[in-house]
Amino acid sequence: MALSLLLSLTLLSLFTISTTTTSETLTAAIETLSASGFLSMSLTLQLASQTLFPSSASVATLFAASDAAFIESGQPSLSLLRYHLSPLRLTPADLRSLPSGAEIPTFLLNHSLTVTSARSDGRISINGVPIDGFAVYDDGSLVIHRVPSFFKISALGSVFAAASDLLRSMNRSAIAGFLDLQVMGSSDRAATVFAPPDDQIGDCEEGFGAYAEVLKRHVVPFGVTWSDLVGSPEGTALMTLSAGSTIDVTRDGGGTVVLNDVSVDSPDFYGDGSLIVHLVSAALTPSDGVVADWND
Repeated sequence: MALSLLLSLTLLSLFTISTTTTSETLTAAIETLSASGFLSMSLTLQLASQTLFPSSASVATLFAASDAAFIESGQPSLSLLRYHLSPLRLTPADLRSLPSGAEIPTFLLNHSLTVTSARSDGRISINGVPIDGFAVYDDGSLVIHRVPSFFKISALGSVFAAASDLLRSMNRSAIAGFLDLQVMGSSDRAATVFAPPDDQIGDCEEGFGAYAEVLKRHVVPFGVTWSDLVGSPEGTALMTLSAGSTIDVTRDGGGTVVLNDVSVDSPDFYGDGSLIVHLVSAALTPSDGVVADWND
């Protein structure tokens, strides 16, 4: 069985991008998986990591299937492997903090994982598969969780997949990942996102919870078009998903609308009836203005 697995993985490596160096992170992760009895996933990372991880990925979470899962299912396709990788750094505490039904973006285009556990019981499950309560590896950029079986690929991606894809193409991957997590809840509720560039967001050193709170300051739980903003009175304050934080609508010296003193690069960048996206030039700093009586 081991020889067959190694042959299968060697064939898989023929379709990967060749590399002359291995990052310290991947080397350590491969060694940790092997030492933890996850030989199949360790070999897979060793041979296919350059295909699985986009060059732009700075953080990631891997849900590593057991050797028994490899034996039962055979060598997984690259699509299935990408389905077990998320472009977010998610610790066990982060996963426990997500509500049931939250969607986790993956490296498989337009496909996300779904949290199926309830925060109240303290356990973690994704797509109905239980997750260990601790990470087998975490170096600050890559987190690895052990899972007993492969996730079944859902036929449905994020309800905001189209907006997420567009945002990623505009260097807004952080807010795109936030949308993919479905933190706003049902897509039949209108929302407005003010999306800053990734390099204006900062890092995740304080954990995903703090990171998510920053992103919540950029989301308004109702529809606000550019014409709404232009027509709003000076000093209008829009409530956000971050409790007590508002987006203050003012005007610069030329009369152009600015939000918390940040300019809007591309108004009405996206809109589909339930979601409106405006691209802003920088991250919005916290504000505690008086919230306007806004009716969308």
